[in-house]
Amino acid sequence: MKSRLPWIIALAAVGFSGLLFLYTRSELRRIEALAGLRDASTSTTVIQPLGQLEGAVAEPPQLASTPTSPPSPSAGSGIQLAGMTTDPNGIAIPNATVSAIVRDPTNQSRRRYTTRTDAKGRFAFTFHEAGLVELLQAEREGYAPTELVNLPLPNENIRLVLPKLATIEIQIFQTVEGASQLARYSGPAQIYVLKRVSNDAEPEPSAPREVTAFPGQFVTIGAEQANVRDGMYRMRGFAGGIYKVAVVAGEDYAESGPFKLETNEGSTCIVVLGTRQKFAGTVLSQSTKGPIPGAVVQLTMTSRPASAGPIQPYQTVTDNTGRFEFDRVIPGVYALTIAADGYTTKVVEEIQVSGETAPTADTYYLVEGTPKLQIRVLNAKDKPVSEAAMVLLSVGGPRQKTFFGKSSSEGIAVFDDLPAGKYLLTVSLPENPARQKQLEFVVEEGKNQTVEVRFDVTVRVVGLAKYQGAPYQGLLAIVPRGRLAPKTFAKTDQSGIFQVELEPGDYTVSRAEETAGTLIKVPQLDTVNLEVELK
Repeated sequence: MKSRLPWIIALAAVGFSGLLFLYTRSELRRIEALAGLRDASTSTTVIQPLGQLEGAVAEPPQLASTPTSPPSPSAGSGIQLAGMTTDPNGIAIPNATVSAIVRDPTNQSRRRYTTRTDAKGRFAFTFHEAGLVELLQAEREGYAPTELVNLPLPNENIRLVLPKLATIEIQIFQTVEGASQLARYSGPAQIYVLKRVSNDAEPEPSAPREVTAFPGQFVTIGAEQANVRDGMYRMRGFAGGIYKVAVVAGEDYAESGPFKLETNEGSTCIVVLGTRQKFAGTVLSQSTKGPIPGAVVQLTMTSRPASAGPIQPYQTVTDNTGRFEFDRVIPGVYALTIAADGYTTKVVEEIQVSGETAPTADTYYLVEGTPKLQIRVLNAKDKPVSEAAMVLLSVGGPRQKTFFGKSSSEGIAVFDDLPAGKYLLTVSLPENPARQKQLEFVVEEGKNQTVEVRFDVTVRVVGLAKYQGAPYQGLLAIVPRGRLAPKTFAKTDQSGIFQVELEPGDYTVSRAEETAGTLIKVPQLDTVNLEVELK
């Protein structure tokens, strides 16, 4: 037994060494795997599907050291989207959030990527597959956001310009009874900022009041409950444009004149509470030029923000000379409505009542008669269409009015005593409300008019839609050319096939989210087969 003991000890030592070797090797493999996983996670950008990315921000990209140009990707790193964020003067904006929404052309899916600019205002994204950047957006606190759309890849020389937001300084005064000078207002107030929504050219900075005497439509974009001290209040964070400021203090209301807010600069406006004006005029007959006594005249403020609550319209009647007068009118923009028995109702929009000088007394002429607008709806065989729903929208002024109707068994609908102006008519078939016709026309004062709407026979269109050479699956928008009509939508299947009923004529077909379309022609046949290459 003693002679075998050394052998037993030796075998035990060898076994223990083997077990130790196996354990050590497994531990090394585990550590290497963890290290590899850690390396992979630090070098890979995590991409989440659109709609699940709220608050997701990637780490700033590693950029080249050249300050005047965006970084260049290393060889084989993929498709690059890179650029810089600057202010209008070309000064870099660091730490701006840049987001890109990219569409995969193979399956039309969308993904959102987010990063931040570095200290020199540069950003970069790397993609492993080609695609289209549908939206590239940059934003940072204190700056107006900016965006670009439909960018091809690769694209490494993008400049996103973010104008610095400006400050509006509001000086608020109030009238004092018996005093010749204004007093600075102090106290609580609700302050509204309104911005002009218009395609008109901006007025010259040297004379903004004269140029913006009739500034178009203003919409409320901001409001604050303020505690005004010594007649001064500041509101920050506005992009350049044409603005007005409205103030509600207790039962009083006042608004500033239009002013231009320059980008990167501030502007000052003045609001005077307690100012009142007279507004007067004369109503005459268009044919006889004689006065119209007893006409109902109503003055309605249109510039007051809806969130500030309604204000009671001013209303009166004309005297024997046709004259009317409103006293203590709050300055602002108004619509004047004049109605009298036997005459067409007259509506005058955009009447400016200034706080500085009283408006000139004007003369308003009414046309005799109460005109009727008759809408006749016919099918392709010139037969009347009954129960056709109609929507008539006034589009000639800032205050849009909507009228509703339905055709009778004779296919006729009548609208009485419409104010003169431009209108948009939409008619829907009762058996297929999605099929609509649109017409735009002008209603003249004192004239009866008849408008005919005809629904032609339709053609069955079977089409194949392709995008970048591959079948397109998604929603198509089909818009008639050369005539006013709503869009028709069609959905394609996985093979790009779609079917739709269209009237003969020319159309443009596009992906629903795009504006550029492909021209197609639908001849007067029973069925048309066509192939469309989408832009």
